[in-house]
Order: sequence, then C-alpha cells, then structure tokens
Amino acid sequence: MSFGQQVEMIFKMLSFMLPFLLLAVIIGLISAIPSYIRNNRLKNAGILDTDTMDGIEFEDWLKHRFKEMGYRVQTTPRTGDGGADLILTGRNGERIAVQAKKSAKQNIGVKAIDEVLRGIRVHDCDRAMVVTNQYYTDQAKRDAKKCNIELWNRDDLLERIEIFKKAKQQLANKKTG
Repeated sequence: MSFGQQVEMIFKMLSFMLPFLLLAVIIGLISAIPSYIRNNRLKNAGILDTDTMDGIEFEDWLKHRFKEMGYRVQTTPRTGDGGADLILTGRNGERIAVQAKKSAKQNIGVKAIDEVLRGIRVHDCDRAMVVTNQYYTDQAKRDAKKCNIELWNRDDLLERIEIFKKAKQQLANKKTG
C-alpha cells in the first residue's frame, strides 16, 4: 500500500469517526452543564468556601448566615459547649440549639445527633438542628427523624441561602418601587 493510499484510508476512517467524536463531545458538554450550574450556585452562596474552612470558621460563617436570616445568635464556648455551637433565637422567642459540623469529605454520623440532643437540655432550647457542609449517614438521618432534630446538609444550606437572598431582594425591590 502506497503512502497516498494510507493517507486516503486515514481520511476515510476520520470522516467515518468524526460524527461519533462530535457526538461524544456534545454529550460530554451537555452532561457537564448541571454540574457546572450546581458548582456556580454553591460558589455564589459561599458554600464552596466552607470546604476550606476549619470548624471554628464554619461556626462563624453559620453565625453570620443565621443573623442575616433574622435570628439572634449566641455562640457557646469553643470548648465545653454543652452540645451546641450556636443558640438561635427566632422572632417568636423560640430557642434552637445548633450543632455545626464541618467536614472535609466524610458524612456526619449519629454522634452529632447525640451532641445536639444534649444541647437542647443544657441550653434550655425548644428544638435543635445539626448543620453541615457535607451530608449525613443513613443512621444519622433515621435517628434525627426519631428525635425530631432538623438536619441541614450542603444542599439545604444552598437552598435556604438562595431563598433568603431572593426574599431579601424582593423586599428591597418593593421598598424602592
């Protein structure tokens, strides 16, 4: 086979494969869009930043988010916190014990539920929640449901921050319009 025939055969193969390659690229791009959108939402809400924080920085970050949402926020001592990192007081006077759990990658287990249950009693709260920048184990979810403990994972944080920002923007628009 001559060099010219080899080149011709390569071009024929490429012309046959090109539509499949283009299709693969298009499918790859389309499948990456939801991930890109999600990461952009996480970034805009500040949740991606929580992945590089330490536990104390995460508590402070949550403190500011809850204040923005209208809660009065009390921080507990860094050590010997009695099972709660933050105590929220709502406009109705309801007290909420918050256990903040920052994790690099792993899911949060039942220990957090046990801690915040103690926080309800020690800090005389009406209810409790555990908030993490990650997710929860199935056992932690089951225990929290049985004990009426509210769980916020990173998706819940994203949703609540976006809802709050949207409501805040609508309120600002009403005041100016």
